[in-house]
Amino acid sequence: MRPPQTSLPPGPAEREFMTFARQFAFYGRTVVIGACSVLAVLAMPVDEMAVTALICGAVLAWCGVHLACADAPGRSRTMLAADLVVMTGLCLSRPLTVPESQTAHDSTWIVVAVSFLVVSYQLSHPPLTGALVAVQLCLADLAGAALANPGTWQGALPVVSWVLVEAVLARVLFGLVLRESRAADAALAEAAAARRDLEVADARRAAEREHLAVLHDTASATLLMASLPGSPVSRGDLRAQAARDLDRLLAGQAAAGEADVAAELAAEIAAHPGLTVTARLADDLGTAPGAAVAGLRDGMGEALRNVARHAGVTAAAVTAERTGPTLRVTVADEGAGFDPAAVPAHRQGLKLSVTGRMAAAGGHAAVASRPGRGTTVRLTWPGEAVPGAAERDELVGRHLFRGLRHAGLIILAVIHFGLALPALLGSLSGYRHPLLQLAAFGLLTAVVAVTAAFVVRGRPWPRRWVPLALAAVFAASVAATSQLPGGDFLTTPHWAFLETGWFGVVLLGHRGLRAVGAFIGCHLAVTIAQLLAAGVPGRADAAGMAVSALAVCGFQVAVVLGTGLLRERGDAIGAAARDRDTMRIRAAAAVQIHADQRERYRALHATVFPLLTALAEESADPADEEVRRACAREATRLRRLFAESDYAADQLIHELRACIDVAERNGVTVQLAVRGEPRGLPQDVRRALTDPVITALAAARRTARATVVRAPGQVRVGIVIDVPEAPIAAGPAGGVRIRRVSGEGRLFVEAACAA
Repeated sequence: MRPPQTSLPPGPAEREFMTFARQFAFYGRTVVIGACSVLAVLAMPVDEMAVTALICGAVLAWCGVHLACADAPGRSRTMLAADLVVMTGLCLSRPLTVPESQTAHDSTWIVVAVSFLVVSYQLSHPPLTGALVAVQLCLADLAGAALANPGTWQGALPVVSWVLVEAVLARVLFGLVLRESRAADAALAEAAAARRDLEVADARRAAEREHLAVLHDTASATLLMASLPGSPVSRGDLRAQAARDLDRLLAGQAAAGEADVAAELAAEIAAHPGLTVTARLADDLGTAPGAAVAGLRDGMGEALRNVARHAGVTAAAVTAERTGPTLRVTVADEGAGFDPAAVPAHRQGLKLSVTGRMAAAGGHAAVASRPGRGTTVRLTWPGEAVPGAAERDELVGRHLFRGLRHAGLIILAVIHFGLALPALLGSLSGYRHPLLQLAAFGLLTAVVAVTAAFVVRGRPWPRRWVPLALAAVFAASVAATSQLPGGDFLTTPHWAFLETGWFGVVLLGHRGLRAVGAFIGCHLAVTIAQLLAAGVPGRADAAGMAVSALAVCGFQVAVVLGTGLLRERGDAIGAAARDRDTMRIRAAAAVQIHADQRERYRALHATVFPLLTALAEESADPADEEVRRACAREATRLRRLFAESDYAADQLIHELRACIDVAERNGVTVQLAVRGEPRGLPQDVRRALTDPVITALAAARRTARATVVRAPGQVRVGIVIDVPEAPIAAGPAGGVRIRRVSGEGRLFVEAACAA
């Protein structure tokens, strides 16, 4: 069956519901007709059982054929026609398969089978086909009643009419759940779009952080060392390091897929020959996603480099362990230590290469250190979790159950007022205490009304009220049944039996088949106890009562079973949506990250790569003043780039301090004076204002003085250095004007813009 045409193709929830409804209809009819056939044989006199068993066996065989061939391509019309022929023949076999005693219970096993068949067609075929099948089979049942009882066949009209009502209710249930499945698809699509935008942005940000971290660990550190006067790093070591940096930068991002944790950590430890590293790597580290392993490996590598650079010791300890999906790597030393809270905001080592890198990989880092007490860096990756997975699964289940709850309430209301009330009023004079029957009906009416009020408001019953409502329903059912003689059980006067189980469906359906089954089971047990107290029925009467009980309770159990299966399908829908969205997000993120990476590497190819290549090929001598200045200039630009990725209250001053930090490491004493309040300047304008400062600082020898003046309508950044001349590189941007004045052995450079 195909759903009605919509402007958009069916979503996963709608497709899954349509598949479920069709399978539920085909398998459900087979089970119900099988149960009815067994009861039919038991209800027949012994000498007529063989004929009934033969007819029932043939019908069951046909159900098997229908189940196997209903979806065969090109056979749908043939199977529909054959099904109508077989089931019409079953209806006309009533004189041979339905004993007289069974009609006393207002139903026959054939009517029960037909009603389930009619309902199944509403779930698996278009509305017109379902309506035609319902009318055809109801007419066939009336014809069978006329053949069996020519003078009293009109007595079957109410039961057959109710079958038509059941068909309408089934179509309503199908329509409501279909509508909610489409609403679930719309909500999933909206959530997926929001998730896609968020995760693509997060992925781009993570890729940027990783790129900056790699730059910090490679080019920035190497160029800074090359810029230092009298660098302690030998020319050969510097050449090897520059070559490694180029390889690392050109390798790009971490590979997708899984990576061996122990192997990657061991390789990184081996890359620090200047340290004596005591490594304890657990045997069960196994594999993890490549991004996570890269974050752990590179974060550990930066921690080891910090030991070599700042701790004042030559030994460190590394431990790695796994607990379930969680990986932990610890780097500890007994060196000088430091106060983490005192690290200036523009220092990026821990922030970019350790903490930021782990955050980008989905983990976290903790740094514990005190002056004179050593340092411990703990890296933790907690395993992957799918963002919003539980929310999406719950979203699908919530929509599907809401449709079933609305349909269940409609069914309950129709049975309560359209079936139970006429049965009560028609039998009122036959009860010993009519007022007790009316009071029971009134109590159930109140429960229906309160339930409708909650459903209209889109809320379930408050949890603490549900036991009270169920107790009221149970009490009303017991009170109404207590007034019946044994012969009236499960017949028209037994109106309460028709609807009691539906209250359990509506009030407990969200808790699953176990809760509703327990309620219906208790209801049946009490009813049977009351029946036995009134008198033990014979075999034929018992079979007739069982058919009536199956007709009433079977639908209730089927609806709840369908609810449970749909909730399980809801999980499958959520999982399928997650997988689909994940693939789309990865594809979208990959496109964006690739474009971002091309832009970043375009800038590096123009500046950083030529210097690293020259150092690696030894065509540039770090002892040469111009080479040293070029390295200092590019190292400073990289530090400014790192600072740009931060969120600072005064972004311009934050980036300027990062530039000054490189000069101070080169032995230049820099003073900074700031006047005026922070201004929100675009990045290109901030770069244009600080570019002259970068080139001037690279040329400074011992002292420099930087000033930032933010007056109304203007921002000026100036610097005075202790050399008379220096090449000042600055690209025009945002209306920035450059002014330079040289004299008395000093050079003054100022960049200004309107603001």
